Amino acid sequence: MGKKQTVTAADIARECGVSQATVSYVISNKPGKRISEHTRSLILEAAARLGYVPSATARSMRTSRAMSIGVAAGGNQLHIGFNQALRGVRSTLEPAGYSITLLSGDLQELLSCYAAGRIDGILFLFFDLPEQDAALLNQRQIPFLLLDDNGVQGLGQEPCRAFEEAVRACAGFCRERDFRDIRFFSLKYGETLYSYKYDLFASALDALFPQASLRRIIIQTRADPAGGELTNEDLLERLQGYLQEPFTLAVTPNQRLGWLLQSGILREDFRLPQRIRHICLASSPVFHLAYPTVTSIHVPLVEMGAFAAAQLVRLLNGEEPEEQHFSCVLREGLSTQ
Repeated sequence: MGKKQTVTAADIARECGVSQATVSYVISNKPGKRISEHTRSLILEAAARLGYVPSATARSMRTSRAMSIGVAAGGNQLHIGFNQALRGVRSTLEPAGYSITLLSGDLQELLSCYAAGRIDGILFLFFDLPEQDAALLNQRQIPFLLLDDNGVQGLGQEPCRAFEEAVRACAGFCRERDFRDIRFFSLKYGETLYSYKYDLFASALDALFPQASLRRIIIQTRADPAGGELTNEDLLERLQGYLQEPFTLAVTPNQRLGWLLQSGILREDFRLPQRIRHICLASSPVFHLAYPTVTSIHVPLVEMGAFAAAQLVRLLNGEEPEEQHFSCVLREGLSTQ
């Protein structure tokens, strides 16, 4: 088997008729270099066509950096939103020559990875970072940003409210459609029951539509405290017991519960309009590909991920990160028509 041929910056320079330094400036997106848009586009097109991949090892030696960003997600790696955001992160970091190191989110692990030179900064995805941990990271001068459904923010920046605004719009939607009798379904994992979405929705409903009646339904994911997690079919059976009751609207906080509840509603009575309307306070492209489509909140997670990665690179280059307001939008499907 022949030796694999690696495309280098010199190959790109020859292809485009420019210097290797110019190729390096464009690929690494270095600020302050006057390069025409035509030349920049020519180099990026040639790099993509020839399959050029910047050498993280070589760049690490030149810059004295690890050329890797730590992504801390806790237990969210299997979350649909996590994967979407990570796709956006990669789309920005990889062309800039950075790799990604997945981290559990344990504070000591983060500090050790940074001190050992394995990562240059940290991006927290859907991670509830305690204030004292954020303060310690700042004290150690470790660059970091946070990304969740509300947007992207760094230490000292104004809190992002994109998702909160969408939940408020959801409460207004209930008022417009006169959906008065509402059930909010939550899953309880062992002893853990945490859903900031319920608190957000209940508060918005109280402010915009106090005439509505809201009741929370909690479904335990275990048959008993010592047992394992119930299957989706087991959970669906439990949900269907509540779907026998007469009420107007079901609200779910995440994709898993959204699909389970929608399945339960359709098993009870497949008709449009649905006997029980349904809104899922989560983002999933699949919600609008299936039939009937589910009313849900679109969160631009890919765009958020790309923006977060770009701002982290700015931090690493000694620049102030920019701020951007993202919009989350309530997209109506057939489940509420």
